[in-house]
Amino acid sequence: LFAAYTGVVGNLGFLLSWEQARARAEERARRWTRFLEALAHLSPSVTQTLSPEGVLLGALGAAQHLLPQAVGLEVRGRRGLVGERTPHSLTIPLNGDAAYLYLRTPPEEPVPQGFLSLLGERIKQVLKQVEWGTLALTDPLTGLLNRRALETELPKLLALARRYGAPVSVVMLDIDRFKRVNDTYGHPVGDEVLRLLGRILQASVRREDLAVRYGGEEFLLLLYGANREAAKEVVERIRYRFRTQRVEPIPYPLTLSAGIAGGEVPEGEAQVEDWILKADYALLRAKETGRDRVTLA
Repeated sequence: LFAAYTGVVGNLGFLLSWEQARARAEERARRWTRFLEALAHLSPSVTQTLSPEGVLLGALGAAQHLLPQAVGLEVRGRRGLVGERTPHSLTIPLNGDAAYLYLRTPPEEPVPQGFLSLLGERIKQVLKQVEWGTLALTDPLTGLLNRRALETELPKLLALARRYGAPVSVVMLDIDRFKRVNDTYGHPVGDEVLRLLGRILQASVRREDLAVRYGGEEFLLLLYGANREAAKEVVERIRYRFRTQRVEPIPYPLTLSAGIAGGEVPEGEAQVEDWILKADYALLRAKETGRDRVTLA
């Protein structure tokens, strides 16, 4: 009887062990499925960004399905880091770029075979899509957004502003007497003036702002979280930097004029378009009253 009891207990133990192993295998399969689905959905259209950070955030989220202790992801060649660096990392194969998945703690089990290769291949594919999209949505001369990008990015800015009740100011800027620069010193010098202002604008705006080459020597800024007075302070700093830098062989200081409108929480795209028109009229007044100044609508 004791032997029979021992056999039954042994069989029960085997069945329990088998059931636990089956449950673990099913859970691993579910995690793999979620990981693969997240990778498949990773794309610039989903991340809604022109920068690689959104791609890396999506890739980190996908990796967490298989490695919940993942807390950071970095592609050093692109200066892209999301999450945090830790002493525990796994190297992601990425065509020569140094890429790492950072973990809160070392993995308790062996890393699933093929996991890092799949992750690296998908990151590489989507980053390439971001590069293509950036080329299509940026002005090749200044590196700023173009009009097409404005149509893409404006709804995101408006959604952010409405969500947090933040004002948005619209600024129209125009380089003073730019035609004289082209006529006197040639278009290559004029192009360098445009590049200079593009660099200044990129350095002067924040991540949430939009800086757009609107056409010719005219530029558009949409400043998130800024009322009109705050926007005026930003523009005055831009004007100062532009005036104090030189483009050879131009002997005189470069100046610009600007018009500002908005400064409230936008109700929608139609209102922002109205603010753009008002900022343009304010810019025209700045030109008519002597240039090298900022006018509020």
